[in-house]
Order: sequence, then structure tokens, then C-alpha cells
Amino acid sequence: MRKIGYEPPDDALEFLEFYWADRGDVASYLATIKTASAAMTGLKATDIVSGGKTAQALGWTGAFSRAALDEQVTPMGKLSYAIAHKKALAR
Repeated sequence: MRKIGYEPPDDALEFLEFYWADRGDVASYLATIKTASAAMTGLKATDIVSGGKTAQALGWTGAFSRAALDEQVTPMGKLSYAIAHKKALAR
């Protein structure tokens, strides 16, 4: 997503991508993650992705993990944490 729809500023926040999804909307975040994951898993291990590195060198698995995605929205999951953090910042 970086450099396609936006260019991160020099002082960009960590996990800047999360700020592009709708505030507090789990469905929006999940849709974004699914879209990006589908693009990643659709590659071949030998496809060059960035900087001459292959998909496999960048951690490619070739499979979408529904269990890993579901883990992100548990009460202690990273996505739940990110949404709670954004809501706290909005106060």
C-alpha cells in the first residue's frame, strides 16, 4: 500500500497503514488485511517483490491463514489493540 496510495512522511507513525482504515471499524481493517494478504499469497515463492528480494525471502507462505487473522481480533489481538488505541487517542 505504501507508495501506491500514499507516501509516508519522514516522521510517520509506526503502523501507519492502520490509520488509513476507518476509525474503529473492524470490518474495514479486516478487508484491508484480506486484500493485502490475497495479493501476497497469490505470488510464487520466486517472484521478485522489492529490492530484488523474492516473496520467499520476505516471509511468503503461499497460504492465507484464517486462524492467524482471527487471532488478530481477539480481545488481546493486535487489531483489537490498535482499534482501542485509536479510540483512546480520539478522546
